[in-house]
Amino acid sequence: SPTGECQSLPIGKGEVTREGKDFAMAAIGHMVPVAEEACEILRREGLEGTVLNMRFVKPLDRELLERVATGIPVLATLEENVLTGGFGSACLEALSEMGLADRLRIQFGLPDRFIEHGDPNILRRDCGLEPDQVARRMRDLLRVPRT
Repeated sequence: SPTGECQSLPIGKGEVTREGKDFAMAAIGHMVPVAEEACEILRREGLEGTVLNMRFVKPLDRELLERVATGIPVLATLEENVLTGGFGSACLEALSEMGLADRLRIQFGLPDRFIEHGDPNILRRDCGLEPDQVARRMRDLLRVPRT
């Protein structure tokens, strides 16, 4: 909160932090501001994105995920975890049960390999998790010419 007061979060509930019609990014943890920055880059190019701060992997906010995936045909997930068996996988499983699996078009996260120790910014860049890299891959996915 702006006053610095602690607020309790409802367990298993995410929030929409930005609304747009062209694509949506469901993010968790550190990747929420990355999604916000990537959306800002793409907004300057005429693409409007929705950002979901999902907050919880388990329980997953299936209601929010379904509502957004029903209205927006291109969905991405962003996590700073290994993709295998992670947040994106949980989203894909939920969307599959809803008949919306085709909406999840790309998952951003860590590869399933040893990651060296070091500066987190350098490691994120090596894994393609910086805002400009996310924006570039989203632009390519949406088949929009680069400017």
